[in-house]
Amino acid sequence: MKALICGAGIAGASIAKYLSEEGNEVVVIDKDEALLDEIKTSLDVQTVLGYASYPSVLQKAGLETTDVLIAITGNDELNLIISTVASRLASIPTKIARLKTKEYDLPELSKVFNVDYVISPDDEIADSILRTLQVAKSLNVISLEVGGLYFLGQKLLENGQIEGLSIQKAQELFPDTFVKILAIIRDGQKIALTPETQLLSQDDIYFIAKSLNDFPALFGQKEENKLKRFVLFGGGRISYALAKQLEERNLASEITLIEKNKERALFLASNLSKTLVLEGDALNTEILKEAHLEAADASFALTEDDENNILLSSLSKKNDVKRTFALLNKSSYDSFVNDLGIDVVVNVESVTVSTILNHIKKGNVKKAYTLPFEMGTLLEVKVEKDFLSMKKDVLEKLNICTFIRRGKAKKIELSELKEGDVILLLLDAESDSKIKDLFN
Repeated sequence: MKALICGAGIAGASIAKYLSEEGNEVVVIDKDEALLDEIKTSLDVQTVLGYASYPSVLQKAGLETTDVLIAITGNDELNLIISTVASRLASIPTKIARLKTKEYDLPELSKVFNVDYVISPDDEIADSILRTLQVAKSLNVISLEVGGLYFLGQKLLENGQIEGLSIQKAQELFPDTFVKILAIIRDGQKIALTPETQLLSQDDIYFIAKSLNDFPALFGQKEENKLKRFVLFGGGRISYALAKQLEERNLASEITLIEKNKERALFLASNLSKTLVLEGDALNTEILKEAHLEAADASFALTEDDENNILLSSLSKKNDVKRTFALLNKSSYDSFVNDLGIDVVVNVESVTVSTILNHIKKGNVKKAYTLPFEMGTLLEVKVEKDFLSMKKDVLEKLNICTFIRRGKAKKIELSELKEGDVILLLLDAESDSKIKDLFN
């Protein structure tokens, strides 16, 4: 597959990284030479310098042979223009445009601008934060589309019921909690897993579960009261979407949002009815006092600067905030986030890539979820005749998490698979290259 990505910012670079590492041909267009140079040094992709809305630039990038066009610049209008111009120049099977505002997200406008799919990763990220917030002590929550299943992350503390158990034993004793353990982050590093791997105190355990029940006894965690008082740092699209949802769902007794830009702060104050908006620098101690950070149950550092988000999370911990969420774009911080005062990392890359993948995955793959900490990609694969005809040795190499039949997770042997069943499987760095080729 050939993908043409228009925009070399954080989101564009994330999807370029994923698609190129999966063996696809990727071309990235941007007018910023520095951004393109950064991409070229780390990824095996082609780059074209110029304005992605210019016909000559699109043609130079090989538009005629493109399978997927992804317009993901920081400007909504430009993304729509790129899709329109591209559709006039060539027949492209799939055109995706990111829109930060909902004003253009209308079916009739999508037809006018020749956009096949409109995406808004910012809204997806806000939804992800909200899901994680509502599960006590959770590190991450992804609601999977089949089987009523969830991808969850939890920290194991001392005296947890599963401390010292092997992965196999924990899965046998608590099958509803651990449908399958996918990854363990220990001392900031993802460790290799075997059925005999022991679960140790301070491990971050990521797994597939059948419910969102709280797990305090299993993980040695104290019961916590519902979190109701929140402080949001930064007034961008994600903060706005999160505050809006907290208001509309009546999930907060008190919401305070700090935004440095005066014009943006005025917009937020006018459009949020239950949120106190403070104009100023979140790193200013007087502003933090005015926000009553010391009384907050949770803080959300959602600025565009990773270092600021880390610092704000650390300040929150010093003020005894129970849970801290930080938006991080750079994976280089993954190995020591716990030391930085961050309880939950909001991973921009995984949400953005997952959102786009679900519009370009074809064949048996019905849904894809890119997991954090480079754990790999969860795939929902529908069983059809071509799948059943696979050789036994190929099927046995699949890293299968669970089977779903008639909408429910079941224990099924490979030999018992039927058309219409769904397999939830994991593709990661250790997956056989032939298996990857089958599902990419």
